[in-house]
Amino acid sequence: MECIGDDSPFSDAEIVLLAQDILKTLNLVDKVNLEINSLGCMESRAKYQQALVEYFSKYRTELSQDSQSRLIENPLRILDSKNLQDKKISASAPSIHDYYTIKARCYFDKVLEYLEFCGIKYTINANLVRGLDYYCHTVFEYVSTQIGAQSTVLGGGRYDGLFEQMGGKLASGKKTLPAIGFAAGIERLALLTNYTPVDVRPIVIMPVDEKHHQHGIMLLQKLRNNNITTVIDLQDSISKRLNRANYIKASKVIFIGAIEVREQSYRIKDLDTSNECVIIHNELLSYLQNNCS
Repeated sequence: MECIGDDSPFSDAEIVLLAQDILKTLNLVDKVNLEINSLGCMESRAKYQQALVEYFSKYRTELSQDSQSRLIENPLRILDSKNLQDKKISASAPSIHDYYTIKARCYFDKVLEYLEFCGIKYTINANLVRGLDYYCHTVFEYVSTQIGAQSTVLGGGRYDGLFEQMGGKLASGKKTLPAIGFAAGIERLALLTNYTPVDVRPIVIMPVDEKHHQHGIMLLQKLRNNNITTVIDLQDSISKRLNRANYIKASKVIFIGAIEVREQSYRIKDLDTSNECVIIHNELLSYLQNNCS
């Protein structure tokens, strides 16, 4: 989810609210906590990185190998280290909040003001960072302790510098394009929902030749739109395709050829019994809904 072209604090708050709405829809909002921070503007970030280099240099030999290599090129990433010794050293590191410009501080305060007005609870995590240079201002994560160790299930941030870094240029000549967005981990969301996948056996559509591919694609769309798990197989001989259908444990195969198109019907093969039947077009959905596991 992204909001592109707006560099106002309201956009940051709106993106967080959208993320919250998704979690609420999934009944997960009570299982996660919102952590938020600001990386400030580019000037803030540059000053803070220098302060981190000076601080961590005192402990260079005590840092993990990974953090030693990040010290010069990307000191912000040390704050995100999972190494226990790194965490101990980072606990006393300078805070980015002390390096905000007046404009950056006002920006973050406004984001928090919007969230509070909307009743969104949050925790400011000064160690929440993004190591990539194009990030600025707001970064946030929804974290949970209910799937083992504390895990981020959804995270986002503002990346106003990405467009320029990728060589972008607007028609107006401007090279910057403000943007903020977020993404979620599907597996972690599924773990939080305690979702147990249902073992659904697919339907396989098999047009008998290339002339009937379009009919197969149209049927594929129709079945999927009606929540029937369906795949289409267009390659190789029918016998090879039947072998593949058995391999993926499909329940039925729908053949589409010249006769089926002419008679507005489908020939259906049950892969458990090898029995075949012919179903007219307008009865296919009810047949599959009543006869597929």
